[in-house]
Amino acid sequence: MTDQNEVEAEPTLDEENPAEGTSETPTETGTEQGSSPTTMSTPEVDYSQYDEADPNDGFSGGAGLAKMLMTLAVLGLVLGGGVYLAYSKKMKSEQAIELMTESVERLSKDGTYPAVSIVRDSLSRALEVVPDHPIAVSKLALLEAHSYMHNGEAEAKSRAETQLAIAESGNFEKAERFAARALIDIANDQQDKAYNDIKAIFDRGAKSSDLFFAFGIAQVLKGELGAGTEQIKKGAESQTNNVWMATVAADAEYRHGRVIGAYKIMDQVLRGSSARLRLRYAAQKMYYGLMFGRNPGKLPYFEVNNRLSRSEKIFKKDMETAKFAHGQARSEEGLSEVPGIVWGLSPVGTAVVALTHGEAYYRAGDLENASKKAKEAEVNLKKVDPSYTVRAELAKVHLLKGRVALAGGDIATADKLLRSASSKTAGHHSYHAGVAVDAAIQHRQWDLADQMLLLYEKASYQKGGKKLTGKKLKEAKADDYDRFLRKMKIALGRGEDAKDNKAKQRYGAEILDEKEGLLEQALSSNTPGNARRVLNTLKGNTMIMMGKAKEAKSHYESWLGNEPKLMATPVVAEALGRLGIAMKSWGEAEAALGKAANLYKGKGYDVYTERRIYRNVAQLYRARGKRAEAKRYQALADGKAAK
Repeated sequence: MTDQNEVEAEPTLDEENPAEGTSETPTETGTEQGSSPTTMSTPEVDYSQYDEADPNDGFSGGAGLAKMLMTLAVLGLVLGGGVYLAYSKKMKSEQAIELMTESVERLSKDGTYPAVSIVRDSLSRALEVVPDHPIAVSKLALLEAHSYMHNGEAEAKSRAETQLAIAESGNFEKAERFAARALIDIANDQQDKAYNDIKAIFDRGAKSSDLFFAFGIAQVLKGELGAGTEQIKKGAESQTNNVWMATVAADAEYRHGRVIGAYKIMDQVLRGSSARLRLRYAAQKMYYGLMFGRNPGKLPYFEVNNRLSRSEKIFKKDMETAKFAHGQARSEEGLSEVPGIVWGLSPVGTAVVALTHGEAYYRAGDLENASKKAKEAEVNLKKVDPSYTVRAELAKVHLLKGRVALAGGDIATADKLLRSASSKTAGHHSYHAGVAVDAAIQHRQWDLADQMLLLYEKASYQKGGKKLTGKKLKEAKADDYDRFLRKMKIALGRGEDAKDNKAKQRYGAEILDEKEGLLEQALSSNTPGNARRVLNTLKGNTMIMMGKAKEAKSHYESWLGNEPKLMATPVVAEALGRLGIAMKSWGEAEAALGKAANLYKGKGYDVYTERRIYRNVAQLYRARGKRAEAKRYQALADGKAAK
């Protein structure tokens, strides 16, 4: 993961946005309410049935919800808002297929929380007509397992267990049944069992998108983040309209530090006429835009709260319209309203929206409202069981609360919360650990930064849930550019804050030593495209910190003489401002810092980057002997004064 202020070579999210006119509001699919989780014993899988190839074993490609609906066509099942279950023992197959096609089309445009209740009701009533039907039972079990994972609703897990018991006793639909069992095992914190069960199935040549998906989640929880992410994406590829799978796939990309990838995945589920109903997923997309750190497409940090608030109003209005249409259609069919249907967001959906608001408030420096929204998100998440997605959102809440505490000066609380956001419970979240390091550096808390860096290493350097050791650990560290970059920033910050010159020279040597310095090690690691730009500015800043301003000037002249366009980037402009202060070139320093401030603002950086510029300006006025101006800008840098 690279620092938010130094990713100049990466594509911006503007490039990833849909064309103008595409809705930026998502739909929410899920279930909720819950109680504390209970660990259930699960039956061992009988693999003897795979000893010989079976062309009808149910592993021919698993197309998820769409396949579920198509295979249920023989039951005459119709579902979705406005198209409802129509069945009859005498119904002709042609009529059933026609109605099923309409249902599939309708569902692909849906994805709201109420839709889950409608699907469940349709499947349940189908089973009343054809009791213990193999396809319907297995599909309903998978539906409930997905629903539980997405929204943590205890009742969904119970219903899944009920259907699984029937399916397992009758040896029904192997792909969906085993996928559902794996998801429930994962929910019961038995990811090792899920991993081993599915691996045994794969070893026999079986294939299913549902199983790829479940296997990937188990891998992520075991610490195999890269492989798990690819399996999850592989499972979700054939089910692009499945918001449940999209949510987990985006989360996997996010855990990997690829927030652009997460943003793009959520953008895909926000296409179409029903996108305005997908509020939960719109908020999720905005969150990933914020975590990108700069220029998040059409949603810079200072606009997210307003845009999201507008989306909430539209969502409520459209949901009322959908509720009315649902009631009318049910009445025409002679049916009462689906029991237990909720026309709105699930507790998890409500938490996602609150969390996005909170992240935006934090980045705007509004710690009070950020805290309120973080608390709102946490309260809603604790209403349900800690399923996979619920745990993922709780980790984000702790990450936000930890940074709010850090910004407010409560280091002990920040330490506790940031550790929680990156812990084993959170799924060995190395990305969160990296964000924690960057936050500590941003707020100049060097001891905490060192501790968070150790946490980052612990979360990053493992495989299969076990720590890397010996040669493998050494190789992993040597190849980790982000680790070297963070260590350099910590050393530079300590040197800048040091009072005696010996300490400054020691920290400088730690970075610039020609043989074992952090700079040389970073250049030998797996560097991104913008690495030399970032490292060259760090080198110049380190020289300035050591009192070698003339050497720093020569360094910048040599480097930028070959790449003059880089002077138009905010990171380089800021570095030249610091050089101007060191060289006592006041006019050049002031112009460069002003340019950096404007560039950062135009690219959507957060308030803490702005405050760093104020800190440099305060240093400029202090060096010029203008105490009043220096005091004013230092207050702005500390967030204690109005502009």
